[in-house]
Amino acid sequence: MTQRHRLIILVIFLLAFAVAAPAVLLVTAGYRYDWKSNRVEKTGIIKLDSQPRGATVFINGRPQKEITPTSIFRLLPGDYDVRLELDGHLPWTKTLRVTSGATAISGIVPLFKSDIPSLVTLADPESGVLSDDGETAAYLTKRGTGLTELAARDLRTGTETVLERFPDGCIGCRLTMAPKGNRLLLEIRDQAGQTHWRIFSPTAGPDAKPVETALLPTATNPHWSSDGNRLSFTAPETAFVVEASDGSFGLAYAAPGLMDAAIKGHDLLTLRRQFPGVMLEKMPADGTGLRETVAWLPPGAYSFEGTDGRYLLLAESNSRRLLLLDFPAGRIATDYNANRGAWENADGTGRLAVWNDFELLVADSAGQSQIITRLGSQLAECAWHPAKADLIYATGNGLTAIELDDRGNRNVFELARLTGGGVFRLARDGSLLRFFGTIGNQAGLYERPL
Repeated sequence: MTQRHRLIILVIFLLAFAVAAPAVLLVTAGYRYDWKSNRVEKTGIIKLDSQPRGATVFINGRPQKEITPTSIFRLLPGDYDVRLELDGHLPWTKTLRVTSGATAISGIVPLFKSDIPSLVTLADPESGVLSDDGETAAYLTKRGTGLTELAARDLRTGTETVLERFPDGCIGCRLTMAPKGNRLLLEIRDQAGQTHWRIFSPTAGPDAKPVETALLPTATNPHWSSDGNRLSFTAPETAFVVEASDGSFGLAYAAPGLMDAAIKGHDLLTLRRQFPGVMLEKMPADGTGLRETVAWLPPGAYSFEGTDGRYLLLAESNSRRLLLLDFPAGRIATDYNANRGAWENADGTGRLAVWNDFELLVADSAGQSQIITRLGSQLAECAWHPAKADLIYATGNGLTAIELDDRGNRNVFELARLTGGGVFRLARDGSLLRFFGTIGNQAGLYERPL
């Protein structure tokens, strides 16, 4: 090789290095050439995770080698269609936007199982009730003998206990279960039109006897205490506190204009009309001590929707508004165009899901809210998924989960198609969804893995 050839090779090598070295440095620094924009762009990252993990990742329809949790690197700025698939689960899709030098994060995506609901027991879905932890159910059911039975079921063990039998049916019966499932209230009207109240202890075994309480026939609006040991009722101008253990009266408070009463801790709360508006009062539920004024409310027709935690939820039926009242401060924090609400956490903290007949929102105590969905069928009930990334709601058509993340699109998952019922709860560990309804020609209590 001549000296001239060596010089040419050296020049070519130096030119190649001069071109390649910056390109290598740019690639290493996260840059790529974008042929669409005809320029060099700093790339971004998509970070994905799911529960359960191990889902296959698709980007713009192309399967990736990685499974969740993973990060997809060196993506040019733009929108990417992401899909997660896992055997036995419903697929999740989302359009995520990647920006220059940034990471688009999916969060931990709950993947819902694709199982169909299974029947636990035949029951009248309109009568069914469930404890807050979804572990205890009570319902009316007709047996082959023609009898109507009131039964309770421990859903952890599958044990059913018949609490009472009605040879002539139980027309007009209504059940109200304590939050922990340790007590059950039966409201029944006899042939003379008189109302009777019986208190059962579903978890006490088949030998436990019901307690009859001698309430006025006009008593309404039963509210359980959080521990299930007491009940409050209202009658015209009177509030009652009943001890669940023996049906005795712990307190009877007479006041004109009384609208509703509920138990919060050791106190009885009452709402009554008092010029120039409505007075919220509290007094010891055992009848010892004086009553105190907590707050004054604008004129309206109020009832207690929730008494857990710092804030009270008060439904005003005339305007169909839901008021959030700061209990320690004795003032209205905000209100919503809704009549029901469910806190993110069981202790009445976190975000608040609020809904009316056809609209579902998520709000905070400062009054900020975001519409999650509007529906063409009436909303019956709503609850938070344990991961807090989705809401589950019931309509007359079935049970649906909708995610809160509105980037690109909100995923909507059909969990069960049914008619009737609408009462549902999640099992304590969040692994099961239990509900009453009719699927096909079978009416009863169902469960579905989540």
